[in-house]
Amino acid sequence: MFLSFLLVGVSGVVASPVPSSSGQVVCVKRDACTCDMSDGSGSVSLHSLARPEAPYELDSNSYRFMYSPCTAMKHAKGECEQDTSVCLEGREEDFGYNFGRASDPEFITDKNGNVTVQYTSEVGNKTRTAKVQLVCDPSVTERPLSMFKGMTETAMNWTFTTVCACPGACESPAITCDLVDSCSCAVNGDLGVIDLRNMLIPLSGPNGNNVMFWNLCSGLLMEKDVKYEVKVICDHTAHAPRLNAVKTQTGFKLSLVSRCACVIQNRSKVKMAAKMTTYLGFHSGY
Repeated sequence: MFLSFLLVGVSGVVASPVPSSSGQVVCVKRDACTCDMSDGSGSVSLHSLARPEAPYELDSNSYRFMYSPCTAMKHAKGECEQDTSVCLEGREEDFGYNFGRASDPEFITDKNGNVTVQYTSEVGNKTRTAKVQLVCDPSVTERPLSMFKGMTETAMNWTFTTVCACPGACESPAITCDLVDSCSCAVNGDLGVIDLRNMLIPLSGPNGNNVMFWNLCSGLLMEKDVKYEVKVICDHTAHAPRLNAVKTQTGFKLSLVSRCACVIQNRSKVKMAAKMTTYLGFHSGY
């Protein structure tokens, strides 16, 4: 059995703070798919979620609501054939209404640091807007959760829940965490150490109708040819760890959210490291 550590999608460089005139933290646009938090906590980037060939969509009886972050959607109807990120399309009827251009979105930050991407479209004498509120959830590491929040003739609202809405979570290039032993790793050599020894108690989490138990640092007992992957997610507020498990064709995918997954050593650099959302993955198999 092997065990390795991997830090996924986290930049080792903390941007210099760029406060707004009001002193509020803002997310400063870098490109059509990325903005940088002015407090140096990292970037919010949706690049890894771009899928123009198959936009995220929600269906109703008569309509299809579609969202393509970063890149204009392809194979759309009507007004949505060109430069469209947000579209309302007829399921049976041959029409498509462009609610937002892909080329020039605006990033809006509320007083709590939450980011909304606003798209605008001008077709003829009509101006339409679409607002996509990005919801940070470290546990949503696979397909984002899309929710349609309503519309008028000229406005549409969505929420888009994903780990990539968390500052620093989906940046690249990733920093590395080199294996020290079966329970710890060193972040980029001198940033510090992530150590799970403070969690040396068996954890349990839901797995469908069953319960998955994981004894930290001692690994999992598995049948031969069964593989598992554990993603350990840093959350400084998670005093009680949370474990979830999903069965795959060949084994299990587990996610553990805990403050013990955060960089805790090399005190001279903790201030910098604490601003990075750290995703630590364990990969094991026979």
